Amino acid sequence: MSTLSAPQGRPEVEKLFALSEAKQRYLCGINPMLIDVSLLEPCFGAAIVHTLANKQALLPLVDEFGVKDKIIATLNYQLPHYPQVEDDFCQYLLETKYDMTGCFALTGVGRMNGSQFTPHLSMEKLVAYRIPNTVHEISLLPKGDTKQVLASLCAC
Repeated sequence: MSTLSAPQGRPEVEKLFALSEAKQRYLCGINPMLIDVSLLEPCFGAAIVHTLANKQALLPLVDEFGVKDKIIATLNYQLPHYPQVEDDFCQYLLETKYDMTGCFALTGVGRMNGSQFTPHLSMEKLVAYRIPNTVHEISLLPKGDTKQVLASLCAC
């Protein structure tokens, strides 16, 4: 067993210090991304949900807190042809010319049909609302068509 004072232990200690310094350099180079979900509307029914007024009141608080990246909407909800509070809020942001830098929306991916890609309606809404970023929600079920999912991801 080597000790710090024993000459034979010095190379081992130096190696550990070098590894520690390499890890520290690596960690110092990481630029983490934290995405605020305060404005996110749950996609499942709940007894209490965000109203448009709630979202309008939360937005200045999120901005004042200094959050740079925020999910402002879930656009891939069931029955996307029927507007939800998410659509109203995105429309409000457009009308007030809110700076959408750092804004995200959850979207579906779309489908490949042969060589034709059909975007999910949520992706079309993302473009219409001028939201610059998306987080794709992908479902990989045990019996799902993995090739179809990969083709759709590559197409978008």
